Amino acid sequence: MYEKTYWSNINRCLSFGSVGVSYAAENDPYKEIVEKYNEEYGVDLGYVPVQGEFDLALYDEVIRDLAKNQRDTLSYIAARRQKAEFFPSRIVPNSVIIGRQKTKTVTAYSASSQSPSLYECEATYIMFEGNVFGNVISVDAITKNNLIGPIYSYQQRSYTTNYYDAGRTLDITVVGSLTIYSEYIGVGTVDNVITAYSYTDTY
Repeated sequence: MYEKTYWSNINRCLSFGSVGVSYAAENDPYKEIVEKYNEEYGVDLGYVPVQGEFDLALYDEVIRDLAKNQRDTLSYIAARRQKAEFFPSRIVPNSVIIGRQKTKTVTAYSASSQSPSLYECEATYIMFEGNVFGNVISVDAITKNNLIGPIYSYQQRSYTTNYYDAGRTLDITVVGSLTIYSEYIGVGTVDNVITAYSYTDTY
């Protein structure tokens, strides 16, 4: 009788624990913040569970700014792509047209001149006479960090390219995830973060 009662109590405890874990997962305040600003700004930031202790008010501020910047960036990209021009995916130089390999770093688009972007991108590409862009060889988008506040790390996943002005302007759109390290030893990661870069260069 005692043994039966003992295991019955254990099973009730395990069952209660499972319900508690499920309840916590469904009521994650960090996830609710991401969902709130996704809806408010019409974006699709992907939530990754926070690790450690991350101040909730700070997380709210970071995600709000991130979602607003995402909305501005998506609007900018959509307006730009209405003017995009088709270029072959591969341009092969011949004996007459010789390309030069060049590398340049630019800062990502930001709708606010008072708040420069946290992101920058180093791209290597081929340039032709007339300051025309050819193939993009490599793209490396990262974050620039200030000495004060959270530390950010941008992990690039993919990129696309568009050409404008008869090939004299190159736009690069990068999709990746952003990890935020807070001073409270908390780590928060947001996926599907989109950044945009515009290049001009000389041959």
